[in-house]
Amino acid sequence: MPRALKKVSGFRGFGVSGLISRELSQPRHHATAQLKIESYPDLPGFIRALAALIRPAYDLLALQAKAKNLLSPRLLLSAHGLPQKNIAAGDPYAAQCGQSAAAVAQALNIPGLDWALCYQSRVGPLDWIRPYADDEILRAGAENRPLLIAPLAFTAENSETLYEINQLYRELAAKSGVPLFACGPCVNAHPLFIEGLAGLVRKAGAG
Repeated sequence: MPRALKKVSGFRGFGVSGLISRELSQPRHHATAQLKIESYPDLPGFIRALAALIRPAYDLLALQAKAKNLLSPRLLLSAHGLPQKNIAAGDPYAAQCGQSAAAVAQALNIPGLDWALCYQSRVGPLDWIRPYADDEILRAGAENRPLLIAPLAFTAENSETLYEINQLYRELAAKSGVPLFACGPCVNAHPLFIEGLAGLVRKAGAG
């Protein structure tokens, strides 16, 4: 993976006189509060890109479920967790994740869509924001419901999507009785997402 400092130092050779940067995680939390581009929980390009990636995966899973006379799939939109004490102290992260999740569900335009927002990757003894992703997987298994998990606050593939969701959660789903399980991709370099980011950069540069 390219190192930020190395990449930035290389910009000088291109005559770059200014730089706008922002981590790709879309919700805002206190660690990103000083960034010029703070957050984009309902950015149309982000929402439309994620919906465009989720929809074919959902439709395929729904067809498979119908062929097996199963319940319609549940969509889990999964974000990285955060200690509950951070939220109690006023961090807007959970609210913005909820905003994004609701926007994606609306953009999918699937009648009667069963969906939920959940959080993953918790560590340590602290209470983290809920519902936990693994609890939602157990719930789906108890209901014998097909499950599609799509990354929400992860915009690029990483260990928490490729390993935690695609491997660990897939194994948990199989052990928990989830009859069908699928994973959606991150937005990565989807053209709609990149177009949306470009708009944010232009706006920040003009400010």
